[in-house]
Amino acid sequence: MKKILIVEDEIIVSTFYREILKDCGYELILAQNGLEGCKMFKAHEKDIVLVLLDIVMPEMNGTQLAQQMNSKNENIPIVVISGHLEDFDIEKELGSKNIKYIFKKPIKSEELEHLVLDLIIPPNTSK
Repeated sequence: MKKILIVEDEIIVSTFYREILKDCGYELILAQNGLEGCKMFKAHEKDIVLVLLDIVMPEMNGTQLAQQMNSKNENIPIVVISGHLEDFDIEKELGSKNIKYIFKKPIKSEELEHLVLDLIIPPNTSK
């Protein structure tokens, strides 16, 4: 089954994402920090179709994780959703062509739904 990896240290935020995306037809993998996200990415890389990524997290931040994911697979789209965008030059630090969108928290449920539909094909359809 195709999967969406959600890497977010705030449980209330990852729960919000899960509630919005639970009926999208993909398995959702939740990681609470960058290190856990890295392990989940390595374990499920061939099935992951999208990554939702926070930037400020314990153990490994989102920029470090994005760089590691990019070195393994540049084709998986990453969406950065962070409340601390002003603290980082995301494009410079990530330098990754797989960063498709950058949002400042809070993101609206409609925005999240639309970006997922824009980036990935529903599992029961084809282009």
